[in-house]
Amino acid sequence: MKRGQQLESTVTLRMIAEAAGVSRATASRALRDNPVISESVRKKVKTVAVKLGYAPDPEAQRLMAYLRSTRKQRFESTIGILNAYQPSQRINEDYYTRELIQGAKQRAVQLGFAVDMLNLREDGMTPRRVDQIIKARSIRGLLIPPMPEPLFDVDLEWESMALVAATSTVQTLRLHRTLPHNHHNKQLLLDTALNAGYRRIGLISWHELEERQMHAMSATYALNGHLQHRFEPLPIYNWIWQDFHVQAQHLRSWFQENKPDCILAFNTFALDALASVGLRAPEHFGYLSYGEAPEYITQVNQLPQTVGSAAMDLLSSLVLRSECGLPDAPKTVLIEGKLSMGSTIRQH
Repeated sequence: MKRGQQLESTVTLRMIAEAAGVSRATASRALRDNPVISESVRKKVKTVAVKLGYAPDPEAQRLMAYLRSTRKQRFESTIGILNAYQPSQRINEDYYTRELIQGAKQRAVQLGFAVDMLNLREDGMTPRRVDQIIKARSIRGLLIPPMPEPLFDVDLEWESMALVAATSTVQTLRLHRTLPHNHHNKQLLLDTALNAGYRRIGLISWHELEERQMHAMSATYALNGHLQHRFEPLPIYNWIWQDFHVQAQHLRSWFQENKPDCILAFNTFALDALASVGLRAPEHFGYLSYGEAPEYITQVNQLPQTVGSAAMDLLSSLVLRSECGLPDAPKTVLIEGKLSMGSTIRQH
C-alpha cells in the first residue's frame, strides 16, 4: 500500500463525528465514556467507530491525557465521601482517615470532580435522606473511607452510583477497594526487626486492629516464626483495654516470663505501659509499631494520602465508564507502605 493510500484509510475523529451526526468534541467524549454524554449517544458513536474500523492511537491518547492534566479542570461531576463518625468523634481526630480523605479530595479536584461530604450521623439523617441528597446533588460516585465501627445500619440505593471502599471494615457489601498492602507492610516490619539482629520477637495483638487489617500481623508473625523458623516465637499478648496500671503490671509479667528482645505492637500504648514499670526501648528491647505512631517509633508508613488518591483514581474510572452498583467481581488495589526508621530499635 502506498503512503498516500495508507493516510487516506486512517479513520479520524472528524469522520466518526460526521458519520454519527455529532460534533468532534461530542465524539471524543463519547469514545472516552464521559458521563456528560448520554448513554445512547455514546453507544451510537462507538457503533459508528467500529463500523469505520477506528483504532485509537495510544501515543495520541497519551499526549491528550498529558494536555488535559496540565490545564485547570472544570467540575463536570460530583463524588460523595461518607462520614460515619458521630459529631462528638470528629473525623479529623483520626490521623489515618483524615490524611486518606485529604489525598482523595486533592486527586478528585485534579481529575475534575467536585467533592461532597455526606455525614451519616447528623441529627435527622436517615438512609432515605442520604439517597435524596445524593440524587439532588447528582452524585455519581461514592467513596467509603475507614469507619469508626463496622457499617451495618446503612442501606443506600447502591445501584445508582459507582462505589469504592478505602477500608476493609465494610464487609457486608461486595465492593471495589483500595487498601494498604497489610501483609507486605507487616513483612517489611518483621524483616526490619530481624535485620537488626532481634530473635526473640514478641507480638502484642489488639483484636479490633487485627480484624481491620485482616489479621495480617498475626499471620505474618506465625509464618515467619512457627513455619519458617526465622525467630523464636513467643506467646502472643492479647491487649485488652483496662486500667493503665493493671495493664502495665500484666505487660511486665508477660515481659519477665517470656524475655522478648523486641516487641511488635501498635502506637505507643504498650511502650508507655512498659516505661511506667522501668522498661524502655531500645535499652531493654526493640519496639516497632504496626499502627500509626509518633515519628520517633520505627514503623511502616501506610501512606494514607496515596491510598486515598488511588481510591479516587479507581472511583473516577468507574464513574467515567458508568459502572454503577455492587460488582460481581470486585477488584482490590493494594498500596505498599514505606519503612520509617525511628529511635526505638538498636542501630548497627
